[in-house]
Amino acid sequence: MQNGLNEYRRLSLEDNATFRRWLVGNTVVGALSFLALIAIASLPRRDTAATAKMANSTALSQTRSCAPACTWETPHANHSLPQRD
Repeated sequence: MQNGLNEYRRLSLEDNATFRRWLVGNTVVGALSFLALIAIASLPRRDTAATAKMANSTALSQTRSCAPACTWETPHANHSLPQRD
């Protein structure tokens, strides 16, 4: 750490100003990124119960539509039989 401070003190005025601009720019970008993450995290969540219910009803309707056509002997076109040894 001491070595870094010594190097900073030895910089020319122009390099010192450039480093400060770079440091301020990175600080601003980091702060904006942090605020964006906080804003995204504070957004209201979707209703997970309704989403789960919709997923279950979709899966159930797909099962019902496939059940008459899917048997062990004649698989539906979207399903494949497991390989037997």
